Amino acid sequence: MLQPASPPPRTASILVLSVVILVFWGSCSTDGASSSAPESPDETPGSRPGEPAPDDRRSAADILESRYTGADDAADVLAVLETSEVEPMDADARLVYAVLLRTEGRFDDSRRELAALVEEHPSMADAWFNLALLEHAQGRSDERDSALESALEADPSLTEALAFSGALAAADSRWTAAENSYTAALEQDDESIDALTGLAWVMAKTERAEEALSLLDRAVELEPDFTYARVDRSRVNVVLGNYNAAEDDLDAAIADEPDVPWHYLDRARIRLRHFKDYQGALEDLNAVESLDPGNFFALVYLAGLHDEERRFTLAEEYYRRVVSM
Repeated sequence: MLQPASPPPRTASILVLSVVILVFWGSCSTDGASSSAPESPDETPGSRPGEPAPDDRRSAADILESRYTGADDAADVLAVLETSEVEPMDADARLVYAVLLRTEGRFDDSRRELAALVEEHPSMADAWFNLALLEHAQGRSDERDSALESALEADPSLTEALAFSGALAAADSRWTAAENSYTAALEQDDESIDALTGLAWVMAKTERAEEALSLLDRAVELEPDFTYARVDRSRVNVVLGNYNAAEDDLDAAIADEPDVPWHYLDRARIRLRHFKDYQGALEDLNAVESLDPGNFFALVYLAGLHDEERRFTLAEEYYRRVVSM
């Protein structure tokens, strides 16, 4: 049975932040002016001990532009934002801040920011959507569904929300609902990788492998470095009997993510079942055992492979480990 290889939808990742930041940079003031009024005619901002001069007060946009280059920088950016004198943030800036908090696992702080945002700006679809992602991360399905519904009410064309809705439906095997949501997402953005790979999974699970392959070819063409589009394509190609192409995609996946045991296990299955490449399969299975010593499937294959190759002592050792599990 074809199993999904893709991780949770990337709309739940820090990639959402990059779109918000683009809006943020264009919307925040960067002139450095302080919002504090002088307390007396003789005092100007910066004249009291510890108060920054007007030119020292930075906008959050400046901090993001100078420091944010990827998800690994979230903690650094948060620290700077929270310890520096920063201009009052507008709604877009607060959304970026909330996403950074979520990225760092500060869920309660993120929820407070997002709840305040949607209360003040109920038509702010991106804020509702990020609240849905936060609730999903904490397993609060009712709250997630309510926030996602509000996001789509605020903006029925929000591609990321449509794709996320499709992923949730697919996780419950509601294939028609998932297909409808993914299709709607692609109507808004025909280059949405989440929607392409998600719809491909739906096609594969409903026995439309050729259509799934076409979607995954498009996803790989658009984003060659997205490993899991290649892993999904490999599994669809196995269903279609395209074993060389399937192995090629797993070669690329292993080159990109050499520490993921499931890539090796998938390739070992192809080598065992379709190429009778016992030596190559053994190398892959040994890699799985090294990375994940308790991987039940790898141990089963190793037991059978050593038995087939008449290495009976080793085979017995693996059989005993399998039985004990």
